[in-house]
Formats: sequence, structure tokens, C-alpha cells
Amino acid sequence: MSFPPYPAKLEKQAWETQEKKSKLSTSTGIGKELEELKKEYNKIDTDAFEFAGLEKIKSPMLITKRRSEVDQELKKLPGLRQIMAAFDKLAGKKITELKKAKADAAAIKLLEEIQDAAYGFYEDSKELPAQVEEELHKIEETINGRKGEEEKEDEAAPGADKFLLAGWKFCKSKPGIFAFAIGKENHLLLGQRIAPALLTEAKKKTGGKFIRGECFCEENTYVFQVQIEPPGGLARKIKKAILDQSVGKLKPKVMVRGPNGAEINDENDTDNLATDIPLEDVAESAEGDTAAAGAAADPAGAQAPAVKPNGDGIAVVKRLVALTSDYKAALARLGPNGSALQALYEKTRQLVDAKKFSQAALGLDALEKKVAEAKTAPAGAGTGGPGKAVGGWQNARVEAINQIRKLQTLVVKTKHRLVGETVRVIEGIVKQLAPEIKTKQQAAGLAKYLATDPEVSDLEGTVLGGVSFSIRPRLVNALAALQNQLPA
Repeated sequence: MSFPPYPAKLEKQAWETQEKKSKLSTSTGIGKELEELKKEYNKIDTDAFEFAGLEKIKSPMLITKRRSEVDQELKKLPGLRQIMAAFDKLAGKKITELKKAKADAAAIKLLEEIQDAAYGFYEDSKELPAQVEEELHKIEETINGRKGEEEKEDEAAPGADKFLLAGWKFCKSKPGIFAFAIGKENHLLLGQRIAPALLTEAKKKTGGKFIRGECFCEENTYVFQVQIEPPGGLARKIKKAILDQSVGKLKPKVMVRGPNGAEINDENDTDNLATDIPLEDVAESAEGDTAAAGAAADPAGAQAPAVKPNGDGIAVVKRLVALTSDYKAALARLGPNGSALQALYEKTRQLVDAKKFSQAALGLDALEKKVAEAKTAPAGAGTGGPGKAVGGWQNARVEAINQIRKLQTLVVKTKHRLVGETVRVIEGIVKQLAPEIKTKQQAAGLAKYLATDPEVSDLEGTVLGGVSFSIRPRLVNALAALQNQLPA
């Protein structure tokens, strides 16, 4: 499809020529209004509406980018249609005046044609937003290789845990959270939020405690992100819980990932669960907690906020405050290699600010451990060799990941059909950005990836929510500096 072309009849030159030729006694002002019409039309980037060949593009990020561009241009359409309607009214008024003044018939005829052209454009553009949505929908269906989004996954098997299925569907396309109960048996909860009533019910059922974290889908694998080193056996236990709770319907690939990128998937995991996993308890639901119970009864609806592990979070806040001075000393001691510690601190502080005390408590566990390690290390530990270049890469990496996460958040908010695939692409890019570069060959390979990978190219210059995203230049420059100081 294409954006409606600007009608040739609305070009001011023809009218101004006729106006002079007809020697009208007074100026109609039509020429000036036609000039304003053209200016308003030119504010719209009509190339954004050229979709020919778009269905051949396999990159979901590029489709997301194009949809965002089209949405930005469609926001300008109401202003153009409003000025067209005002012009139609003005033209009708001037035609009446010219007829009463018995002006030149050729001028009246031309103005009527101009009015018809303006009104025609106004009518033609009325259904444009719906037409655009329909066209993009068809393209996305072609890319997905299926018609519509009605999938068999929505059909719950008899006896399946409907709360698990609802949360599973959410985390397939958007990042969510999870709570895994470990006790005499295991039980998985996940989704955008987890209702207090569900946590209490899982605690009573298993007689155990919880490990919590984030959950999202990445390259057809469900990733369970935790704030500790991935415990042995956890990936397999989560997978078994999924199989049991879905009555064998869901057979996913499961991966548990730690804060520094360490991973264990269910295929290479051990059968026995580690016994030293830091677990947390949950408060019992208050008597008469009808709001929580109501949320639990509707897995598709908005659930109540998760139970806080420390009441109003005072204990978590006190831990963070108490740790701050030691953290600053550790950061100064580590020098350029302190970026990972700094990122962990900032993430934990943000969780506290957002009153996500359960997740913040896990972050504090990891943070306290890292700070303790830094306090006993020699000054400048880990900063030998490349030194400044190492710090430059780590700083560039943290900044790039922050940008990518911001883009991911904006992509999820678009709620279009390719969100899940786009998030997987974004996570794939993040995974490539290794926190530690040890050899020139590794640095050169990563630099080549950043320079040539089509998904990275799609990300560069993406404008979403009025923000332009770019990660390549600083990362490539940091790698170049690192290569000069690394061993072969």
C-alpha cells in the first residue's frame, strides 16, 4: 500500500494563475491556504507507508522498527485531515461569494474542482489507519508462517495447572517473574505478577520455601534468571515441575542463569538439587484477603502484587544502607574492573526503589558476597594487564546493555505480534557481549560480529518512543583499544 498522494489540483500555482487571469476584485486567500495544506502534508514521511517487499524481511526487529515509524507518521494524520476539512469549508464559502459577485466562471469552476480534491483526500484518508494495521498484520502473519495468534497452547489439558499456563503464555512474549517452591515436592509460579494467595497455597502444598527471579523466553528457551550462581539441579527440577503441572503438555527447554552470565540448562544439569540454595519464606495471607483470592481466581487478569518478604521492606532498606559505605570502598579498590559490581548495586537499588523487596533481597545476597570478596583482595585486583582498556570495554558493555534493555522495555509496550521474537533477538545480542575479553582473537571476533551482524544493524539507529538507539560505535572503539593490549 502507499500513503494517498497529494492531489495535483491542490497545488497553489494553478489557482494563483487563474486568479490573476480572472482579475478577481478581491483576493480570496485560497493560494495561501493551499500553501499551508502542502506544508502540513509534507510533514508526513510518506515513504514509511511503502510496504512492498517487507514480507520478505525475516528480521522481527526491522518489522518492529517499521511499525514504530508508521505509528509516528499516523499521529500527524489527524492534523492534516483537520486542516483539509477547514479548507473545504473555506472553499465552499468563497465559491458562494464569487457566485454572488458574478465572478469569472472559469475561476469558480477551478475552485470547485479544488474543493472536490480536498474533500476527496479527506475521505480517502479516513480509513488509512485501519488499512495500515490490516496490511502490517498480513505481513506479520506471513513472517510468522501462520494465520492469527490462536495457538493450541491455549487449550489446557484436563488437570493442567491453569495458573502455570497463563503465566507461561505471558513470559513467552514478555519478561516476567517466577517463584519456585522447593519442599517435599516442587511447584512453579510465574507471570507478570504472582498473587499472595498463590504463594501461600504453594507453600502449604510443598511445605517448602522459595527461590525467586525473572523469567523470559530467549531463542525458544525459557530462561530463569536468579541473583546467585546457578544451583546444580535447579533447571531439571523446574522442567519436571512444568511437565507435571501441565500434565505433559509443555515440554520446554529450560535454562537457569546467574547474575554474571553463568548458565545451566536442563540437558547438562545434574539430577540432584543442590542443598545450599538460599531460600526465602512468604508471609501467610491475611485473614479475609479477598482481593488476593480474587486475583488468584483469574489467571488471565491482573494479579495482586507479590507478597513482600520483609513486611514493608524496612529490613531490606537497612541492609542496603548498611552496605553502601563498604560498597563504595570496594568499588574504589577494584578500579576499572568495578563495573560489574556497580551494575549489580544499581540494579539492587532500583529494585528497592520499586519496592520489589523480594528480588532486592536476592540482589543484596549477591552484592554482599561480592563486596566481601573485594575487601580482602589486593588494591587494584584484577586491573593489571590491559587495565584502562578493560575498564573501557566493561563500561561500554554496561552502557550498551542498559540501552538494549530500555529498547526491550519499549518494544514490549508496543504489544504487537512479533514482540516475543524481537525480545529473543535482543537477548541474543546481549548474550554475545561477553563480560570478559581475554585474547585478541576473541576481541576481533566480537568486533566483526558487531560490524556485520544483521540484527545489530537493524538495532542501530532504531527510533522508538522518540529515543534513538545506538550501541555499535562505542563497543567497537572499546574493543579496538583492548586488542592493542591483549595477548594473541
